[in-house]
Order: sequence, then C-alpha cells, then structure tokens
Amino acid sequence: MIKEFLIREVRKPISGKLEEDIEWFCFCLGFCEKRDKKKRAVKIFNELLRATKENKALTADDIARRVNITRGAAIHHLNKFIKAGLVLHTNNVYELRMQNLTRTIEEMRKDIARTFLTLFEIAREIDNKLMLPRREGEYEV
Repeated sequence: MIKEFLIREVRKPISGKLEEDIEWFCFCLGFCEKRDKKKRAVKIFNELLRATKENKALTADDIARRVNITRGAAIHHLNKFIKAGLVLHTNNVYELRMQNLTRTIEEMRKDIARTFLTLFEIAREIDNKLMLPRREGEYEV
C-alpha cells in the first residue's frame, strides 16, 4: 500500500482545550483543509479516538451517522487517515492503528524513517551511477 505523509509545522494551541488540540493535530498531519468548513475530518478523528477509548472499532456507516455526513464523505476522510498510517481498516471496521495516539504516532514516525532510509539508499545509488562528487563522510547514516 502506498503511504502519503504530510506534516505541517504549526504553532501548537496554548489553550489546552481538547477540541483545539485535536483540530491542531489534524491540521498538522494535513487532514484539515480550508474548504472543509464543517471540520468533518476533525469530527471523524474525534469519533475514532472516542471509539479507541471504549476499545471499539467503527464502520463507515457508524462514523457517518455520528458525524452527520454521507457514508461516501466518511470513507473519503478515512482513506486519507489510512494512507497516512493513522487508521486501520479490517473486516469493514475502522480503528486507530494502535491502542493510543502516542503509540500510533510513534509507528508513523517509524514509517517515515523507513521511507527516508530507502530514499537515501536510492539517492546514493544514483549518485554513484552518475559519479556525482561527494564530500568525505557525506553518506553516513
């Protein structure tokens, strides 16, 4: 499966309010867009977090009903969460990748590190094939 990572560096909210923190989290990972004025992605993510707290998984219909959107709109946002490695889809239900958000983010960090390692290795091969100049110690990881 192809994964897509988008990370925005945004000043974190100072209020400490849960809703603002969740919205900030979604914005930093690229799930919130300016055209989503109703903050559907944030609402969906919030429902996934609540389900995680209750040790439950949700169907797309469950999420659509809870957030008051169409099933298609719910699936659109869920697919973005899946591509980023935040959510799993198994047996027609959706759930946070790990049992808590901290562990989920740690797994995403590992995914990104593996991706960069592969990029580095291929870049080194391309440099070598093209005999591009390099400095001493430049290829150490």
